[in-house]
Amino acid sequence: MGQGDVGHDAPRETAPIIAMAIVGYVRDALGRAAAGDVARVLGPATCVNDVLDDPNRWYSIDEVLAMASLARELTGDLEIGRRSGEQLYRSMLATGVVDFLRSTG
Repeated sequence: MGQGDVGHDAPRETAPIIAMAIVGYVRDALGRAAAGDVARVLGPATCVNDVLDDPNRWYSIDEVLAMASLARELTGDLEIGRRSGEQLYRSMLATGVVDFLRSTG
């Protein structure tokens, strides 16, 4: 599978927040250019903002795995899933979602 050939016909069953966490982590760890490389796994014209700013775009499992695989390769971090989860938690803290969830019990 070449760059941009991932999962186009597959069902889109992965929430956008997962892709946002992967690309966001790479952006924070390595910069916008590396995050752009991860986003382009979805297609050569895809940019970081296409992934980070579209809460309505769902992803196939193949697309998410391809992004995670490249993120792992670029960062050298074998625990890219954990790092993406940490990124997701930080974004939830920044938006107040964690406080809301804590206050609701």
